Amino acid sequence: MLHAVRGFSQSQIGLLNAVFSLPNIVLALARRSIGRRALLMTIGAMLMPLTFLILGTTTWNLWISTALMGLSFSIVPAIIWPSTAMLVEQKRLGTAYGLINVLQNLGLACSNLAAGWLNDRALAGPRNPAGYAGMLWFFGVLSFIAFVAIALLWRRESGPRAHGLEEVRIGAGFAEESN
Repeated sequence: MLHAVRGFSQSQIGLLNAVFSLPNIVLALARRSIGRRALLMTIGAMLMPLTFLILGTTTWNLWISTALMGLSFSIVPAIIWPSTAMLVEQKRLGTAYGLINVLQNLGLACSNLAAGWLNDRALAGPRNPAGYAGMLWFFGVLSFIAFVAIALLWRRESGPRAHGLEEVRIGAGFAEESN
């Protein structure tokens, strides 16, 4: 509904959403050839709080926040999923992916319920666009916490206790790449 407040039609929002997937193609190739996975995730995670800050405090065109969100949604998963195969033993990989899916979907469900509750409580809608502020702050704070966690991961991966996420590695998994 935030799109209606900003004057975008349903078809314009559809076009904006389609833009989300374009960076995935470039990132799929880049992560293998340049390494720096933790750094790329940190950059991707940094874009998300910036997105909500722009949405909540400016009247900038929605293309800007959509592009930032699309980049973030492309970078982080493009790094996390292959990195899991690098870090987890082959015999536990299915469990790791399953756990990631469960936690991700639980987080999505809880976040959507919380966002809906915040919007309902504030009577958010086209007649009350300021009512979306609580939801934007909620997602902004969550994304900032995620950014801090990933920045700490990058710091660790830059030190002596690294797991190899910053190295250039060609191959499907850690076991293959180490041999």
